Amino acid sequence: MKKFWILIFILCCSSFRLSAQQVNIPIKITDEFDSDTLRFGLDPAATDGIDAILNEAELPPVPPSGIFDARFTGEVIGIPIGEGLRKDYRNGNSLTSGVRNHRIKYKTGLGTTIRISWWNIPRAFR
Repeated sequence: MKKFWILIFILCCSSFRLSAQQVNIPIKITDEFDSDTLRFGLDPAATDGIDAILNEAELPPVPPSGIFDARFTGEVIGIPIGEGLRKDYRNGNSLTSGVRNHRIKYKTGLGTTIRISWWNIPRAFR
């Protein structure tokens, strides 16, 4: 019986820890003619690398001139994500504090102006 209550206690503590939500913030990048939506945030299962479990996947090399492109890159900030990602999550959850750096690399296609917009930023991160 004692083992049963210990197990219940552990499960309750675990479910409380898991109740902290993932942070998932979309960013829309457009050059007036084409657009893409990148996503970044925090997840308890994330690392500083490419996390297939979170559907992060390395993108092919940057396309040639005249083709719009937007991606997260790890260059300059020392994050090992190869050619770049459309989704970039770091370890944490909605209760996490501190700083996580993300770098966006973009280039215009047919347009001449880049516009970046985001929404649904959790109140705790504003």
